Amino acid sequence: MSLEQELFAELKALRAGTGLTEARLRGQTLLNLHIAGETYSERKKKLIEMVDRIHDREQRIAVRYAFGIEGSHHRQTKDRRAEALKLIPMSVRNLPRREESGLEDVARFIIESSPQLTEAEKQDEIDRATSMATRLADLEFLVLHLAREEMLRRYEPSDEFFPMMFLRPSWYRKLAKRHRELKKVHDRDQEKLESKVYALIERIGDERDAEAWKARFANEEYNSTDMWKKFLGNT
Repeated sequence: MSLEQELFAELKALRAGTGLTEARLRGQTLLNLHIAGETYSERKKKLIEMVDRIHDREQRIAVRYAFGIEGSHHRQTKDRRAEALKLIPMSVRNLPRREESGLEDVARFIIESSPQLTEAEKQDEIDRATSMATRLADLEFLVLHLAREEMLRRYEPSDEFFPMMFLRPSWYRKLAKRHRELKKVHDRDQEKLESKVYALIERIGDERDAEAWKARFANEEYNSTDMWKKFLGNT
């Protein structure tokens, strides 16, 4: 088992019961070894800061409630999750998965800032954790995302075709509805794409490069093209 997997296991254990407290942090050997701080209070503060670095909003909210950073008046994880679901539109079954995706980021943050590892050891641990399966999955996600983006740009409905709603209601409404549904999925996945890109940027770029690249991926908008018009003309 890699160091990241062991840290990940200890992070998952902190979700139970009252969540992240100094008393419960004491029982996590590796977390105390690899998170900088002289006291449990300092390490807890550092860990919360790492949680707040999770880029994906849904993952960040899920972990904050799982750890009791939010909703600390609840003594049980299930009650805190119920609070989190008021802010995140998903099922109870999917929420733990969002937590774990966020905790994977936290485990990586811990390795990157560990006072016990040299820079070479940190990079070795990170490279080991990034398995070929993960890399292939990320590549597949990126390719599908870019292909979907191109399709949305190519077949975006335009307001000038509003009369089509009355002239050809059946096929036009069906296409417009499909486009809206696809756009909704694409917008949801955009944050996931940014999260992957940001993690890479933070690892390989300096601060100015990171800000420049983050600006490149922020607030992307799809510009209308004449491809939709050409598509209608060929129908």
